[in-house]
Amino acid sequence: MKQFILFICLLVVFPCSITARDPTQRALMKHLAQAANKRGLISNETFISTMFQTFRSHHPRRYRALDNETERYQIFQNRLKAAIESTIETNLTFTYGLNKYSDWPPHELQVLRGTRPPPPTTETHYVTMTFSRTKQTKSSNKKQRKEPSQSSTTTPATLTSTTSATFTTTTPATDVYTVPDTFDYTTRVSALNTNVSIIRPIRDQGYCGSCYAFAIITLFEAQYAFHYGQAANMSDQQIIDCSTGDYGCRGGYFDKSFAYVQGYNWYLNSALKYPYRANASTCAAKTTDGWSVGNSVYRHITPKNVTDMQEALVTYSPLWISLYVGSDCSGSAKSSCPVDPTVASKIMAKFQGYTSGVFKIDGCITSASNNNHAMVIVGYGHDLELGLDYWKLRNSWGPEWGEDGYVRIQRGVNMCNVESDAFFIAKPAP
Repeated sequence: MKQFILFICLLVVFPCSITARDPTQRALMKHLAQAANKRGLISNETFISTMFQTFRSHHPRRYRALDNETERYQIFQNRLKAAIESTIETNLTFTYGLNKYSDWPPHELQVLRGTRPPPPTTETHYVTMTFSRTKQTKSSNKKQRKEPSQSSTTTPATLTSTTSATFTTTTPATDVYTVPDTFDYTTRVSALNTNVSIIRPIRDQGYCGSCYAFAIITLFEAQYAFHYGQAANMSDQQIIDCSTGDYGCRGGYFDKSFAYVQGYNWYLNSALKYPYRANASTCAAKTTDGWSVGNSVYRHITPKNVTDMQEALVTYSPLWISLYVGSDCSGSAKSSCPVDPTVASKIMAKFQGYTSGVFKIDGCITSASNNNHAMVIVGYGHDLELGLDYWKLRNSWGPEWGEDGYVRIQRGVNMCNVESDAFFIAKPAP
């Protein structure tokens, strides 16, 4: 059995369902498909130089000096070699390659990690989600799994309690709740208007640690599609500028952002009227240029409870989550790094260069207090080729990154702490 998707794309004649959108990665795949000796390209200076010029033509950079260009070239060369190696290895569950970050040094990649979880010693006010029903998965043959139709409509449940840690949905509760084998909000539309998708197009946070803002805005946009049948592109910049509990482009966290929206009478500006700038500035929100998302509540899901996460996702909304995606520990004491510094650097580089497959890497599980990136779980499923269950996560690094802006990460083992810190938003029942 072949272990990763890119290898299949290069060797078989039929097209692959996941095609690289980054033009430099497409150019690399073309070269690899024609190369009799792929490994030989790793030491081919002419090939490396040509690929660097291709990269620069698609991702223009204004390097400050010759030394800086030399440094960037070396970084790119290392990432290119790793990308080629990933097509040669046979034990990978995901591929990584070239993208707009392929000449970024670790300290710049670190900027994109903008989640600030509260210290573990801090007592939080979260109400933890606990379902009162027993969960079980359908006992169907995995080879018969199918994704939902794009015409699938979604009507979320409301919460019958806004105070209790244990609650049921407004739909009749049963002793046994069966979660679907597979689920994906990106293929679903509003029950009120089938022309409105639940999930808006992928966005790009740029050189700013604002992932937390993009993640929570995704949840509010989904709620608006659920309950009003309208496609609303809401302002990520408003959260960055106006949520004083957060830190602008230096990170933030779910509860602070939610508290801001609640305190602003649930009003979020239009992304068109309050556009994204990838830097923090003075708050310029107005209660005339957007939408009132209406009264909402949130819940924190019991950490590491996969079935609760699945039920919350299907029943209520996409999930805001934080996870650990590697870090730059250079210049720091080894004891201050969440994992071994070498492992931290490896996770960072491979996650940043992820192109397809199910992300699964050794050494990525640490403490939730070390989580450094916010994303949104929009679905889950099972990869038949790899034999792995996965979560489907929406990122905020543009549509050229990953699988059209998304990443699939192994489900059920708390890979990179993906199951340690999940929130959802819902409407309280009347």
